[in-house]
Amino acid sequence: MAPGQRLEADGSVSGDPPESSTLSFWTSGLCSPFVAFGELAEAFLEATRAADPERIKGIINQGFGELWAPGGGEAPELSAVHRLRMPYRSGDVPDGVRVLTAGVDVQKNRLVYVVRGWGARATSWLIQQGDLWGPTHEPEVWGALEDLLEQRFDGRTVRLALVDSGFRPNKPDQGPEHTVYEFCRRHQRVCMPSKGYDSLKAPVVLSKIEVNTNGRFTANSRVGAIAVVNLLEGSRYGQAAALAVLIMLISMVAMGLQLTLRAFVLRRQPWRRKTG
Repeated sequence: MAPGQRLEADGSVSGDPPESSTLSFWTSGLCSPFVAFGELAEAFLEATRAADPERIKGIINQGFGELWAPGGGEAPELSAVHRLRMPYRSGDVPDGVRVLTAGVDVQKNRLVYVVRGWGARATSWLIQQGDLWGPTHEPEVWGALEDLLEQRFDGRTVRLALVDSGFRPNKPDQGPEHTVYEFCRRHQRVCMPSKGYDSLKAPVVLSKIEVNTNGRFTANSRVGAIAVVNLLEGSRYGQAAALAVLIMLISMVAMGLQLTLRAFVLRRQPWRRKTG
């Protein structure tokens, strides 16, 4: 499968591959006519006995042509994972969902997104995840993100989305510097820029980023930016999922403030109270 395509449950491949002048293939190193099976096995065993992660990574990647995953442990059996599935499809919204949020991770050639639904007691459901392919310094992929944020999932739209703003800054060879800030300013109703850190003194830090409609710094326009600890590392959708978790925390705080305000109004206006 090419980037942007996915394997459906019936085994068919859906989605269009991105336009590219490069044709690439992935095959096992065991197919190489230049290296014997025994040589690969010997190199792997030597690296394992030496407990050298870099040597092991080199053998896995360059020798066997397989993906390298750091860390130890064993992956669960497929049957164990299968038993944990829930009775709804991607894009469907289960009955317990009250609000939808999204996290968007910005890469050079795509936007990786996660849409989650949140319910009582911080219960959450994965609604949809995927990639919006295209150079992120071009407007087309941001147009696709706009469509996603306006998309209805069983009648609901995304209430709040956090967009990673940490990819582009201080990298003049990778496109306009303030693309994310400019996008979030145009969509203030639903979007906020965010940036992940390995460690912070607090889980969430709110700061003010002053930019105008062209993404230029100015003293007259403000866009809120959130710095968040990277909660989930080591997975493709980790950062986007961490942003969705943060949005859940913000939603809970907002609901708490709403309930507090409602109680205050009832105390000041006793005639609105229901009597038996």
